[in-house]
Amino acid sequence: MTSNRVYWAISDHPITGFRLHVATPAHEANEIYPTVTANRRGEVLFLWQIGPMSTSGTAAVKWARYNIDGTYI
Repeated sequence: MTSNRVYWAISDHPITGFRLHVATPAHEANEIYPTVTANRRGEVLFLWQIGPMSTSGTAAVKWARYNIDGTYI
């Protein structure tokens, strides 16, 4: 997460570096709190929040699915 944008990346093993810094598909402002998980089929589920809930009382949670190579599905 940087400058109100969130990304996901793949690390090598043991974790010495990252590659593929993939952004959200919509590139919205105020993206925060990213979470990512992948399955054995090489699909990545990426979740994040839009807007700080502490200032507005509500927030939207968005998600996107990718292939492990960073392609948006």
